[in-house]
Amino acid sequence: MGYMKVLYGRAIQLGKYFRATLNKRSGKKNYYAFVTVPKNLRPLLKGQRQIYKSTQTNDYEEARDKLRDLEAELYLKLDHAELANHPLSKAYDALWEGLDGWVFGRKRVIQISKRL
Repeated sequence: MGYMKVLYGRAIQLGKYFRATLNKRSGKKNYYAFVTVPKNLRPLLKGQRQIYKSTQTNDYEEARDKLRDLEAELYLKLDHAELANHPLSKAYDALWEGLDGWVFGRKRVIQISKRL
């Protein structure tokens, strides 16, 4: 992912993720920080196009002051989703699925019978 320019007020992407925006959710009184989820991470986040977090204030100036901290928390959530998609994580999960039913002792490895 690279850099993008602002075009007719659309979301801008300056680095790895899109910048957070501040807006109110429909029917809610507080402001929320929104981050657009990259297309490659959407399947890992149940198809969500955006993730959001409340600023817990209805004052725009206070919400704007909290925006960058909330943006960092949302980026962390995207980073965790990206780690789940990493090839090493997938290999680890496949290994543990293959070892289902095995118990590791100090001197030997034994398989637990499914009849127990």
